[in-house]
Amino acid sequence: MKNYALNWNRLTIFLFLFGINLSYSQTYTSWITGSTSDVTTTTTGGTCLMGGGTDNDDAIKWMIQKSGGGDFVVIRSSGTQAYNDYIYGLGTVNSVETILIDTRAKASIAEVAAKIRNAEALFIAGGDQATYVAYWKDTPVEDAINYLINTKKVPVGGTSAGCAIQGKYYYSAANASVTSAQALANPYNSDMTIGANDFVNNPILANVITDTHYNNPDRRGRQTAFIARMWKDLGAGLNAKGIGVYEKTAVCIDENGIAKVFAPAAENYAYFYKFDTTSTPETVVSGSALTWNNNGKGVKIVKIEGDTTGSTTIDLNDWTTVTGSKVSYGTIKVINGTLTETVGSGGGGGTISYCSSNGSDSSREWIKKVAIGSINNLSNSNGGYADFSSQITNIAKGTSATLTLTPGYSATRKLYWKVFIDLNNNGAFTDSGEEVYSIFNNQTLTPSITIPASASSGNIRMRIIVSYNSITSPCGPFNYGETEDYTLNITGGMSKFKENENPELKNTSMTLYPNPAVDIVKIEFESTGKQDIQINIFDLSGALLKTLKTKSLAGFNSIDLNISDLKSGQYLVHVKKGYETLNAKLIISK
Repeated sequence: MKNYALNWNRLTIFLFLFGINLSYSQTYTSWITGSTSDVTTTTTGGTCLMGGGTDNDDAIKWMIQKSGGGDFVVIRSSGTQAYNDYIYGLGTVNSVETILIDTRAKASIAEVAAKIRNAEALFIAGGDQATYVAYWKDTPVEDAINYLINTKKVPVGGTSAGCAIQGKYYYSAANASVTSAQALANPYNSDMTIGANDFVNNPILANVITDTHYNNPDRRGRQTAFIARMWKDLGAGLNAKGIGVYEKTAVCIDENGIAKVFAPAAENYAYFYKFDTTSTPETVVSGSALTWNNNGKGVKIVKIEGDTTGSTTIDLNDWTTVTGSKVSYGTIKVINGTLTETVGSGGGGGTISYCSSNGSDSSREWIKKVAIGSINNLSNSNGGYADFSSQITNIAKGTSATLTLTPGYSATRKLYWKVFIDLNNNGAFTDSGEEVYSIFNNQTLTPSITIPASASSGNIRMRIIVSYNSITSPCGPFNYGETEDYTLNITGGMSKFKENENPELKNTSMTLYPNPAVDIVKIEFESTGKQDIQINIFDLSGALLKTLKTKSLAGFNSIDLNISDLKSGQYLVHVKKGYETLNAKLIISK
């Protein structure tokens, strides 16, 4: 980290010794409400992304709670002290101070950086993000912001422009504001100015670009184009992601990466974009319209409706695990610059609506029995369709289970069977790998069904179809046969990390240092003797990225692992020593 504050202090002392006083030339404007005495409180880290417009009271209260009641600092490049009384009136804080930093010279004043560093909460006001980049990037203000996020661990938030700069990828708006039509017509439009890993350094937003005022549908096209560029030539690859936030709405991400969505009323949303790893953009070329379709897969979106309690959450460690009912899943597709958004409706417990499927006549062929895990369902003809989704069995990621399928019919004949599982829980059965079994047979069947490590955690839908004629789709009517739906509860995987937990807080027998790390991480643990050691590093989808085999000594062990080939992000470290397994979460921040 560049120590501008220290260098400025040294320069000030040097000039003082020679009788030169800069106190009059180096001035800035600030306003303070509350105590002028600095306090130190116990803080908890977090990130607050507001979509602009009217500020969200519940999100500010969330930040105040995490600040421990300390000093709340607001920074901006234009405007007034309007936030002071507003924030001061929402909770108990020692003070609220707004600092106007509207030149690079002011961003280099040691006292300004010191006030930011002393804050227990920091909020970046709306305005023009181009000025934030021009005035604050590569200055002590930038270093102070990153110090609060990564070292002091305090809540850092922002609205509109103050939200736009918080991802490690950010739309700088250095030229004119780009529209969706311009971005989709040419992802390399001169106004598509995207900064990459050179300003705010927030590990949980390492591969994320944010956008705001998202109740304006025009924003979604340019957000999709931003992500396509991040994938193509800005270094994020398949990890490229995006968050779009409605006005009056806020995404608040806690220290463990769990994001909740606050909104004062219904129909205010946040969008979370994530690659379907089998769907990459077909055309991302300068001067050509964007195409990102891949047989309708496009880019996946999770759309969460906010409320005053932030009742629905998404885990940004995997961008998949959702808790709460105010969620819907969908796809954004672009064909030759034309965008289509398809979103299914949310339901209780994160369930979603599925397409219908039914046999017109099930009097001669039907599903007699389905058994898997704890499900053992015997039924007769159900008129072409039966919803047994209330019947649930648990299956762990990376494991197999035997599925028993027994036909029912008035005359023995071979029938077509297909089994579909909505592995990514997006409300469709048409994604790659989701047709898990297909056969033409007249016997009771016992296929082995394997749940991949990349599957979504929680309840997902399984659909079984039997038909006299061949089955061409998991949706729609067919002539003779029957469809039944069931639910699989997908639990942890091969890395054995529990959902919604921060593993390093649970693991007292292994330490990763430093964490966050850059090039080398030390893995420290105790061993009862000489043992075979295997260290594996997984990404958050469960993919194995790195393995090291070595031996331990009795007592304390410290092993250096080179991670210079891994990108910034969050990883899972799995250490097997003898018959014992140790787990921890690693953050790489470059």
